[in-house]
Amino acid sequence: MVFDRTRKPEKVTTYADVLCITPNYLNRMVRAHTGHSAMDWIEISRLNLAKLLLRQNNLQIAEIAAATGIDDQSYFTRFFKKSEGCTPTQYRDRVLNGTKSPDETR
Repeated sequence: MVFDRTRKPEKVTTYADVLCITPNYLNRMVRAHTGHSAMDWIEISRLNLAKLLLRQNNLQIAEIAAATGIDDQSYFTRFFKKSEGCTPTQYRDRVLNGTKSPDETR
């Protein structure tokens, strides 16, 4: 569900509700099987979706933030920069201008 591109990433509690389990149980099970928390997987999903949408170049940064489930564009920019080392705009510019992909510098 986290990586389903037909819906935006949700909170851990939302996924737990859909599965009819508690958020704590969901976190324990995800961590036991993957070594990461459910929130980590949600953030990875948000980041991957953001990078996909940034490559398309037809959406504004605020629209991409909303599509990833983050309503605050400045928070989205900080979240993206913390993970990727560049802002969403810088990422888009690098990808679209054919310079070295930010993914390759990590």
